[in-house]
Amino acid sequence: MALSLLVIPGAIVARIGRLAWPTAVAVGPALTYGTVALAIVPFGALGIPWNVWTALFAIALTAGVVLCLRKALARFRDTDAESRAVSRGPALVVAGGVVLGAALIGFAALRGIPQWQSIPSTWDAVWHANTIRFILDTGQASPTHMGELRNIESHEALYYPSTFHALAAILSLVTGAAPTTAYTLSSVAAAVWLFPVSAASLTWQLLRTRTDEWRTAGAAATSAAMSASLTAIPYVEFDTASMPNLAAFGLAVPSTVLVVSAVRHRDRIPLAVLALLGVFSVHLTGGVVTVMFVGAWWLFDALWRPVRGRVADLIALLVIATPTVALLVPQFVGVLQQAEIIAGHA
Repeated sequence: MALSLLVIPGAIVARIGRLAWPTAVAVGPALTYGTVALAIVPFGALGIPWNVWTALFAIALTAGVVLCLRKALARFRDTDAESRAVSRGPALVVAGGVVLGAALIGFAALRGIPQWQSIPSTWDAVWHANTIRFILDTGQASPTHMGELRNIESHEALYYPSTFHALAAILSLVTGAAPTTAYTLSSVAAAVWLFPVSAASLTWQLLRTRTDEWRTAGAAATSAAMSASLTAIPYVEFDTASMPNLAAFGLAVPSTVLVVSAVRHRDRIPLAVLALLGVFSVHLTGGVVTVMFVGAWWLFDALWRPVRGRVADLIALLVIATPTVALLVPQFVGVLQQAEIIAGHA
């Protein structure tokens, strides 16, 4: 269920935005978190409680907006490029590698987490579980209202990225799981799915224009399976209880690939904005990594081999960045207000 909640809502939005099924599934988590992030800030400001029904409303509203924008941007479609989308055979090969990598990481989770209904007694783990409990108790999921939990007596304002916790709260409401269990399941789902998908997506992006489709698929499947052998992510993140950070790192590559593809497929720009909003709202570090990846692509690839021309490509990136920054203003303001506190922890 945790994996379904992570992937399916965003994949539906992606399909409405005309993405092929393999791409929709790959970027689905980023769009799911983007939809949650798009809703919880205004809901929190207006006093609308975050629950299953309001989450469904947010998904429906986002899907409706994407549908309208799809029609409005239909003239920007690149049908020639769409015809070169991954074919069924190579897609199944990549899917096999992703499933194998996910199974290996899942096996490690089963072996390494003895009590799924409890959490380590570390500050971060307790904070994350308490944040989920707070959302369930109050219906308040906005990241700009986390001072109501952290600063119980003064209620002094505090920004803390709560998109990961908001989706985990929905998991708790749907399944009846305790906040601690929802925290663990959401973390495992992110680790199991996002890193094999990221490895496959990055490999495909790097190799597809340099070799044939089957070789690219084989390399992407191998990368996805081999992602289970990484140590720092996802395994070390479980020791430090840095779960939003873990999820954001897992979202960085699919979001990068979507942004890069939107330079050619300009009708995907709204989806790219939503994905960027999602990764930044899960944790700012993932957003920074995404920006670095896109910047590296621009400097070392697109600048020398433009998609539509250097100026046109840069304009497309600016069109993606501008609404993303506007939507993230409340979060950036919150972080700047806490600059001294953050520096004190450095």
